[in-house]
Amino acid sequence: MWVSAHSSKDKNIAHEAQEEARSNLRELSALGTGTEWLETDLVRSTEKPASIDIRLLLAVPDGWDIVIGNPPYQKVPITDRVQFQKLGYSATSDLYTLFLETALAITKPTGCIVMITPHSIVFKRQNVWKELRKQYEQVCSTIKIRTYDNRFTTMFPKLPWLKGIGANENGQRVTILVAKKTGNSQRQSRIFSQGLIRIDGRDRLKILQSTHQGVCQHPSVNQWTQAPTTSTLSLLNKMYDSGQTQLQPQGTEGTRVLTFPQTARYFLTCLPSGLIENRNRKIFSAAFDRFFWPWVGLYNSHLFHGFWLMLGDAFHLTGVEIKSVMPPIGWQDEAIRTEAEQYAKMLCSVEILSKCRGVHAGPGSTEWSNVNFHQAPAEPIIERLDRLLIHAYGLEVEPLLSELKIMRTGSAHQIWAQSGP
Repeated sequence: MWVSAHSSKDKNIAHEAQEEARSNLRELSALGTGTEWLETDLVRSTEKPASIDIRLLLAVPDGWDIVIGNPPYQKVPITDRVQFQKLGYSATSDLYTLFLETALAITKPTGCIVMITPHSIVFKRQNVWKELRKQYEQVCSTIKIRTYDNRFTTMFPKLPWLKGIGANENGQRVTILVAKKTGNSQRQSRIFSQGLIRIDGRDRLKILQSTHQGVCQHPSVNQWTQAPTTSTLSLLNKMYDSGQTQLQPQGTEGTRVLTFPQTARYFLTCLPSGLIENRNRKIFSAAFDRFFWPWVGLYNSHLFHGFWLMLGDAFHLTGVEIKSVMPPIGWQDEAIRTEAEQYAKMLCSVEILSKCRGVHAGPGSTEWSNVNFHQAPAEPIIERLDRLLIHAYGLEVEPLLSELKIMRTGSAHQIWAQSGP
């Protein structure tokens, strides 16, 4: 009612209805024993929320057992950010981050926090988000993140005076964050991330535009990522395992340049420079040695595309992130490495390139030539390459390969399992 109300009269009617609901809640709570009722109306308050330490306002002795919330998704004005920083908050750019930080402060050491948040909680790269995720990891034994796809209907009416609510509101994803505090800051937190949502090119571009370029976040394995199944999480572990030994290049003959699409929105393929124009593509130098062509094969596989999508920031790939991919340990076997090289050279042959080349349409009227290896006649080669790579990483081919294909096509699906021990 408050959102729909435009005139002062309608807003007063909404407030009267709210007061009636509050009164009913008070009566219901009075029927129980030992129930604490706490309320404040920051909308009608003469004090601005930024001037009040909400943590003190909501605090109770020993802390709350459970804090459940649906915080507002709204930017905090610069002047209020300064005030919140003086109060000791670290994540002050969005209201929902302030709620998340407040929830940590007012729950007891073994309490539980349940919050509805935007999907940005898992991939935002600025320091405030990294700091917030770190705070939760330090005091929580278990963090569960479940992301749901677009809601079927809008929550709010399409009102012209409410910018961003109504017509665009239906495009919002919902992430449920459940965090169980441990009472022991030395304990390692376990983070379970479930559900893979369908994000089209337009959405990826919006998320890309909302982040600071040139800042690369390196999410730890299992932490704040989108791994929809146990199998895909195992792949992410293998491809992002910092403890795995890097294979050392031998007989280096110099370097060659590879080109990548700038974002997952344009992900069609990766090619050595010169095989396709570099417009709207990233340039990345690689050692031209016995691992060069196997890497070209890996970068064009379903595995690499899945790795790209499952990272916390899956929308803008940097050279640092490309280099962070760990090679399959199976490449130590010369026969496996040679077979991977053969598949990669087949993909880059004149015959395949000529049949897979096409025009890719970008935002507006921009178009450019590109190559899509994930269609005939290259698709069977990619299939054989995927199987070889999965085997080289020491994983089972199925159901991993089928799940990666689902991710590749962008199909909305609800395949998921608890990821972790």
